[in-house]
Amino acid sequence: MTYFSIMKTWITVLLYMLTSILLQAQISGKIVVEEGESAAFVNVLLLHTTDSSLVKGGQSDLEGNFNLLNVQPGTYLLRLSAIGFADWNSEAFELQEGVGKNFGEIQLSSAAIALEGVEVTAKKMLLQQSAEGTVINVGSSIMTQGSSALQVLERSPGVFIDQRNNTIALNGQNGVGIMINGKRLRLSLQEVVAMLQGMSADNIEKIELLTSPSAKYEAAGSGGLINIVLKKTEGFGTNGSLSVSGGYGEGEKAMASARINHSAGETHAYASYTYSLDEMADGFYGVGTNIVPVFGGQVGFEILSNNYRRLSNHNLSLGAETKIDDQTILGGSLIMQRSGNRNTVVNLVEYDLNPDSLIRMNIQINGDNPWNNLLSNVYLERNLAGQGKLKLDVDYLNFDSKNPTLAQSQYFNKEDDPIHPGGRFFADANRGSSRTAIDIGVFKLDFERTFQDKLKWEAGVKGTYSKTSNLAQIERQEDNDWILDDRSVTAVDLYESIAAAYTSFHYPFTPSTELTLGARYEYWERTSPEDKRVQRRLFPSLFFSHGWNEVSRLQLSFTQRVTRPDYNDLASFLRYNGPISVFTGNPLLRPTISHNVRLAYQWQAYNFSLNLVHEENPIVRYQVVENEAGDLVLVSPQNMFYQRNIYFQTDIPIQVQPWWNANLGFTGGPRKFHLSHTKEQVEKQYWTYSIYGNQTIDLPWDISLELSGWYNAPSYDGSRRYKGFGMLNAGLKKQLKNKQGSIQFTVNDLFKSMRIVSDFGNLAEEAFASSADVVYRAESARTRIYRISYFRNFGNTKLKRKGERQAGATEERSRVRSE
Repeated sequence: MTYFSIMKTWITVLLYMLTSILLQAQISGKIVVEEGESAAFVNVLLLHTTDSSLVKGGQSDLEGNFNLLNVQPGTYLLRLSAIGFADWNSEAFELQEGVGKNFGEIQLSSAAIALEGVEVTAKKMLLQQSAEGTVINVGSSIMTQGSSALQVLERSPGVFIDQRNNTIALNGQNGVGIMINGKRLRLSLQEVVAMLQGMSADNIEKIELLTSPSAKYEAAGSGGLINIVLKKTEGFGTNGSLSVSGGYGEGEKAMASARINHSAGETHAYASYTYSLDEMADGFYGVGTNIVPVFGGQVGFEILSNNYRRLSNHNLSLGAETKIDDQTILGGSLIMQRSGNRNTVVNLVEYDLNPDSLIRMNIQINGDNPWNNLLSNVYLERNLAGQGKLKLDVDYLNFDSKNPTLAQSQYFNKEDDPIHPGGRFFADANRGSSRTAIDIGVFKLDFERTFQDKLKWEAGVKGTYSKTSNLAQIERQEDNDWILDDRSVTAVDLYESIAAAYTSFHYPFTPSTELTLGARYEYWERTSPEDKRVQRRLFPSLFFSHGWNEVSRLQLSFTQRVTRPDYNDLASFLRYNGPISVFTGNPLLRPTISHNVRLAYQWQAYNFSLNLVHEENPIVRYQVVENEAGDLVLVSPQNMFYQRNIYFQTDIPIQVQPWWNANLGFTGGPRKFHLSHTKEQVEKQYWTYSIYGNQTIDLPWDISLELSGWYNAPSYDGSRRYKGFGMLNAGLKKQLKNKQGSIQFTVNDLFKSMRIVSDFGNLAEEAFASSADVVYRAESARTRIYRISYFRNFGNTKLKRKGERQAGATEERSRVRSE
């Protein structure tokens, strides 16, 4: 209630100020955008010509009209500014006493333009809504510079990334698909998180949170899709950017990035390189009880775990595009990444066996996880006669990973004397090795045609073939001998193929009313030594949009999506977690099917939506079950029977003053799920929500301040219950004169609040009657993370940036070739 009261108060104050200005007008005009539509709520500033100091200010009304009152005689400049458009500046004009001035119709431009030799770059709203979801223009945030792609994604509204468990959720739903430039990353979530950690956010144009993707997208991703769109330019000449940042938290942090773009004639090319280093630490504390057969009954336990990591990444991106003739474009891109992840986990575990006996264990696990990734794409686009277009994409992706580990254990009794319990549960050391190689080939052909300048038909086919090879094992040390645990050996070649065809029809009944109907058919086959799985399914989609005027629009959508278990979810491997517990997969997992309905209303820049989501067999990871022998805890993914979400979502931009802008958002509603893996198959219904906000304040001397934060209310992930948590970040940006670039200083987690408190065993009886309370502390909860960054453009800064093409989008999306 407090949140909405504050929001309502600000809106009321702004409307009152606008009304007061309209009563007495002496300088007037009408503001339109490139399409001729009225531009409401544009900042209108009257400036002195001598020093550009502010004389008076106001805003345009719903019809784009503006008026300034009681202006004294003198010589002035008029400046118009709005988020998403380039500033407009008038010539100097003189105002005489008692004589007003009417500027007539003024058109704003959303493209970069040059005024008297001074570059004016268009600003974009931080958040924008589309029929398919939310677009985040990451360059509009001060916090972006010097950050990784993962850090920017963590700050996105509705996105929750649990780095401890390597899970990504969007609006409370797991099964989220991650794409780069419309190309799906067919990796496990752990591998996706590692890749995004090494990607510089300076090279990102925008992030699209697609909660209702159209039929043109691959159906995989029951929780929606997150598309990371990289920067690209066109024009003539050469330009580029340099960025360097350094910081400190629990350890050193550094990132250096360089990008160059070159355009000559009909050929455009770019190259970028990023190096990043991040030394970090996090950990958790847990206390609970469970029944341990090897100890003869119920025991209490206490664990303190600290994880120290050193992440280093090299990322090289190359791309080129040329116009072969007036109708044909040929292009390609290449992304290469080499990553290293050295980590040391120290676990201090204490088992309270009875009042007179206990075992303390000191376990240190050293690991090294090097990565080599390659993503390549070649595409051909041709305009056909009769308003048609053909697009061909061929992709090859390769991922290679190694992960050797060594766990060394020491055991002590109540008096802290060393002991040797012996047996396969209490080895002095365990060592593991794992190697994964993934090869993926993708062929995609899209066709579109417009009939009689109205009906647009899109259709396409796609084929994907992949091979995943995994070799993993665990050995335990007994009497200086290494003994292989046969249960831990995995040597599997997994083959997956997808054949898909889609079609969609888009028809504008009127300029303000549009309907899109689509369907996608997919044949999916996965073959492994253990089994063969086949799925054939049709996925329909519907999008309807109606606008009453230039500022008011209603949207309705329905989509169906699927999340299929990945290899790590299904494989019957064992990964060491402790003497009596292991991480493993679940070969019995079923795919998740989601049904999504979204009703959205947009007024001006304010967005509201009501979303209904029903998931069949949703997958929840890191749940506790027991093995068939009843002597080992298995931490594995499981299916629930269902999960239903009804949530209201809103995004409210607020302009407190022309120099003070804010964005507030809310997502929340009831949620219900039904557990299937616990001994009691319980149903649970609860309410949850998340709020997020961002505000930017322009200060003197070309300095701007940004505050951003978010809070997630208590929620559930399977049988695990999470208490509420959130964080607040801050950043300062100084724009240097004479095009010398900018300097930024950021602080992550001002109040060191990134503590995630969870428990399990309270909602339903778990395996071995396990119950525990766990407190996870991210690095920023231990110490604030400080970063200072320098960024500079060079060369011909008037090169125009191209957008990305994808289904159902505007001109900004003219280059993404979607899944």
